Amino acid sequence: MADFDFYTDSGLTNLVASPLSMTHAINGHSDIQIFCGGTGFTFQANSDPGNDQITVSIVGSGAQGAASIKLATTQAGLDGATAGAALDLGTEINGSTSFWLRQTDMVGVAGQYSGMKLAVNELVYS
Repeated sequence: MADFDFYTDSGLTNLVASPLSMTHAINGHSDIQIFCGGTGFTFQANSDPGNDQITVSIVGSGAQGAASIKLATTQAGLDGATAGAALDLGTEINGSTSFWLRQTDMVGVAGQYSGMKLAVNELVYS
């Protein structure tokens, strides 16, 4: 079985912590690039392979909530992204792709926050 997962490196060797754990200053934010997929496999949405989008979303209930997290295909795209919204990654991922995640302080306290997880719709692989 092919494993689709989230990683901190393009070599797909270091898994992203689940739940997410990020540190930032008061009223600040943290941006990280996340790589996802699985080496040697092509992934598609199970609902309509090759036609429906592969969608990554934020789930869970952390101290700051999904409204503190933005997803975008580029780091520059984070500025205009909608907090809490899912991100379409395309109709097929051949091996791996990447996207950016920004968590912004919503409570006015510096520190480390966790409790939110990355999720993807049901996939098939070949």
